Amino acid sequence: MKYAYFIKACAIFLLVNVSACIKDEAPNAEADIEYLLIKNDSILVNKADTLVKIGTESNQIIIKVLPGSDLRALSPTFILTKGAVVSPASGTVLDFSDNKEHTYTVISEDGKWTKTYTLQFRDPKINTAYSFENAELTAPQNKFYSFYELLADGTKDNLWASGNAGFMLSQYSALPEEYPTAPYALGKNGFCAKLETRSTGSLGAMVNKRIAAGNLFIGSFQVEAALTNPLTGTRFGVPFNYQPILLKGWYKYAPGGVLQDTDGNPILGQTDICDIYAVFYENTQQLDGTNILTSPLIVAVARMTNATACSEWTYFELPFVYQKQVDTNKLNNYQYNLTVVFSSSKNGGQFIGAIGSVLLIDEVEVTY
Repeated sequence: MKYAYFIKACAIFLLVNVSACIKDEAPNAEADIEYLLIKNDSILVNKADTLVKIGTESNQIIIKVLPGSDLRALSPTFILTKGAVVSPASGTVLDFSDNKEHTYTVISEDGKWTKTYTLQFRDPKINTAYSFENAELTAPQNKFYSFYELLADGTKDNLWASGNAGFMLSQYSALPEEYPTAPYALGKNGFCAKLETRSTGSLGAMVNKRIAAGNLFIGSFQVEAALTNPLTGTRFGVPFNYQPILLKGWYKYAPGGVLQDTDGNPILGQTDICDIYAVFYENTQQLDGTNILTSPLIVAVARMTNATACSEWTYFELPFVYQKQVDTNKLNNYQYNLTVVFSSSKNGGQFIGAIGSVLLIDEVEVTY
């Protein structure tokens, strides 16, 4: 009988405390745009952009639209974190013509936190010559560098992405120059991109992800997806309406001392090697790290097969080898994507590499 009374008392205690927790739940402190909804898909290069998941690692949103699209009265709709509000309000009609960039401010439910986003609708044309002179600390946390391109009209294009946001989760106290991907002053000409395979420390070792290869690629990195499957976090490519012929540029490479497997054991008799390649593919879906070199959507690949350690700047020329014929109509309508990829450890996506492997990249160009 006493046991029954004890159980009943515990149940009442839990019910009262759970009710109190529900009643006293604190207002949400998050101030994020989670999704962007574009109702008029006729202007979009990529029809999937009608609903775009916005990553927490960037506050700049760029949507690529078909040339000649009427952008004078668009009404972007936002899905926000619980209880947050945005100004201008979701659905407000604004003029985005002539590359106009509008700023949105999100205020958290508790009113204590704000976050600003910029939104721009832009012609899909991209630069095809890259000197890596432009890099900046990435908002909102300013923990690591991101490379960007300056277009002919002077506007900034965040063409390049890296896995730096994923590295931040394991080594939050690292300085910006200690991240796997960063600018470096001693380039072939001016600055260059420095990619270095880094240790992810004790947190990475707990989940057999002991290294983070320095990587740089045309596309985007979705840190939320990478938490579940790192290979799906790398989203490769942007729309491209020319037929690429050649990937060329300059590199230096120094492999790290010990090549290790995912368990941290040395792989005897082998040294680390870098990876440099470009892929041109049909963009009915965006390829990621699981299929960027194997998908049936691939049209052509340019890849370095003879990379070696080199202490001096070394020139490379990689022809695109075509697996399919290009459809001119698809090409004119931006139904192909192009990506260019660099990594300091060729098997870094499987967390195999040598800590300290360094790849320097500069003066790269895609000819078409």
